[in-house]
Amino acid sequence: MTTPTTTCPVWPGLCDDADPLHRDHANHQLSGQKMGWPVSVGFVELSDRKPLLYIDAGLASDFDPKDAPKVAAQLRAAAEAIEKMQHRVTEVQAARG
Repeated sequence: MTTPTTTCPVWPGLCDDADPLHRDHANHQLSGQKMGWPVSVGFVELSDRKPLLYIDAGLASDFDPKDAPKVAAQLRAAAEAIEKMQHRVTEVQAARG
């Protein structure tokens, strides 16, 4: 998982917003286009609501059957990124008490 380069004090390691006064937290660094995956994954917490992880599949993506192993590997990488985000959310929440 790509770690945000900013140090959001509310969601460190998850939120990539550099504004110190921000209230909406998000990490959109794992876009499908940027990562080469057929899906985008990310983290978002809007206006102090509960944190959410998301998957955005966008439009259907067709591929040749011979490319199935590559696409499956990309989906596994996206799934691993989601799990890493989930673990980080749990760590941050536990640190808060």
